[in-house]
Formats: sequence, structure tokens, C-alpha cells
Amino acid sequence: MLILDSDGKRMCGRYCSKRFEAAAAQSEFERSLFSKTSRTQARSEAEIILFNKNVVVYRFATDVYFYVTGSSAENELILASVLNCLVDSLTTLLRNQLDKRTLMDNLEIVLMTLDEVIDGGMILEHDSNMIVSRVSMKDSAGGGGGGGGGGGGGAAAAASAGEGFTMASAKSMFSAAFGPR
Repeated sequence: MLILDSDGKRMCGRYCSKRFEAAAAQSEFERSLFSKTSRTQARSEAEIILFNKNVVVYRFATDVYFYVTGSSAENELILASVLNCLVDSLTTLLRNQLDKRTLMDNLEIVLMTLDEVIDGGMILEHDSNMIVSRVSMKDSAGGGGGGGGGGGGGAAAAASAGEGFTMASAKSMFSAAFGPR
């Protein structure tokens, strides 16, 4: 999975193939893939191409290109489903703002979404509603900004309780070592 900006620079990506372990191989693949796909405007529907023995499904939104790749043996309809899930999930989570600035400002949400969709090349989920609910739960529990809802009340309470415990522990250890004040 890749997300490239309108200049072909990587915003974020997940490579699962050993063929792309080196950074040079990744950047070469991205450069050549972008030069091949940048002339088309696949906005409303995903486009499917065969590129360097890979099936590539991609879509363009505002100033960002979304790519899902697989081996030539992969089913392109499944890859298209994964791409649509990614784009739909991010559209919902980022309130219909799929542009470079919004994605970079909310990179944590983008990375959590990628993690919920695919892990190590295995498709975990392709239902965008499930992805949105999971990422929203993680975002509110982690206290991250920009996502949906609550703002991390549970995480703030847990952190506060943890600080209280640590301060009480530190005071008792201090008085045990140096005597009462």
C-alpha cells in the first residue's frame, strides 16, 4: 500500500515483499509507478494495471494517489476492495478532506488505518465501517488529535491515576530512605 503526493513523493507506505526491502528499490518502484499512472485521473473508480509483474490498483483524490499492489497472481477485485476500503475509511475519518495537508496533519490516523486494513501482506479487514470504528476507538483511547469524538478522556484518567500512583510511591520510598520530614 502506498500513498503518494501529486509530485510522486511518498507520504506513507507499507511494503510486504522482500523485493522492496531496500530503500532504493522502493523509491525506484514509486518513481516509475507514479510516472506510469500520473497521466490518468482515476478519481471516482479505481484503475487496475499490470506493472512490473504486479497488479496495481490505484485511485486519485484531490492531490494524493492511493495505491494497493499485489503479485500478478492476486485477484484484482480483492485489491480494488482493499483500496476502496482504505479510501472510504480515510474519507470518513478525515471528514471528506483527502488532501496532502490533511493526511500529513493526521498521519497517525492514516497509519492506524493502514495497520487495520493490512498486516504483513495479509488483508485483515475490508469493511470501511469496521475500520472507522476501530481507528476511532484507538484514536480516542490514545488521545490523538483530529479523529472522531471524545478526545481521550479514558487515557487522561489512566495517565492521571498512574501519575498519582507514582508520586505516592516516590514519596513513600523517599521517606523510607531518608526518614519522615
